Amino acid sequence: VDRRQRQMCIRDRYCASKAGLMSLAETLKIDLSKSNIDVQLLNPGYIKTRLTDKNPYKKIYVMTPEEAAQFSVLHMRSNRFQSSFPRIFSIISKIIKNFPDWLYFKIFS
Repeated sequence: VDRRQRQMCIRDRYCASKAGLMSLAETLKIDLSKSNIDVQLLNPGYIKTRLTDKNPYKKIYVMTPEEAAQFSVLHMRSNRFQSSFPRIFSIISKIIKNFPDWLYFKIFS
């Protein structure tokens, strides 16, 4: 797992599937670049749903489904490949992903 794939998550299945989908999106973007198919990647944070309400851990920067939908539509109308929201969660995640290995594992182990 490279630094781009590190996420603030605990569950191994979630991390593996998210990293796999991110890698797949990057590959599809390249492979389909000469076709008329655009590939975009959207990384949402926590969205308030009945399912996330059942999670036993504390969630930070939770968005309503309406806020998430609005951001998603804005992203799809843009030319950007990748967007993450909420922004503050994205910024924190990007900082953590660039920690040196020794610091990352010391904090999260």
